Amino acid sequence: MSSHTSSSTTSNKKSFEDGTFENGTTIEEALNVSIQQLKDLNKHFPCRENSFTIKKMKKALKWLNYLTKDRIKRGVEGKRFA
Repeated sequence: MSSHTSSSTTSNKKSFEDGTFENGTTIEEALNVSIQQLKDLNKHFPCRENSFTIKKMKKALKWLNYLTKDRIKRGVEGKRFA
């Protein structure tokens, strides 16, 4: 699984950690969940702003996945240098 950041949740407070993760949530996972929630919301309350936001979140996810593939290819994924 690709990761740039992981987070842990205690009640409503989130803390993020640098580097790779073993347990936690990646930015990519959070975006996927957010995209799905906004799609569901947009079914009931459609608007231009929701559609625009979904499109931009998908684009952000695409760039994060590109970055991860590039870092894996260069052998630096999970390391603290580029």
